[in-house]
Amino acid sequence: MHLPALPAHADLPRARHARLMQRCVFLLIGWLVCLVAGTASAATIIVDNTGDAGIGCTLRGAIANANAAAVIDSNCAAGSAGSNVIELPAGTFTLTAGTLFIANNNLTIHGTGAGSTIISGGDA
Repeated sequence: MHLPALPAHADLPRARHARLMQRCVFLLIGWLVCLVAGTASAATIIVDNTGDAGIGCTLRGAIANANAAAVIDSNCAAGSAGSNVIELPAGTFTLTAGTLFIANNNLTIHGTGAGSTIISGGDA
């Protein structure tokens, strides 16, 4: 017994469904990768000491942690290998302990405004 051949267009719905499922899987994988990468690579370090040393997180300590992507200054949160944001409250932050080296290219320092958050070298 010989069965008649199916027309060429008979497999079109199945092929479309397979392509659609493949696209959905790729989109889902891409979305998950972006979600994991975005949450795992950001660090926010909050400064609460306007001096260059002492109790609390200083700007110098926050920058050291951001540079190292770890905890160098235990008064501050750990930095990240990805992006780092340092939050400064209002005040004058006086840095007199020498040169600051910023090695992390993904570093953003947020203050409360040019008139209220001031970073000073102490006339050094």
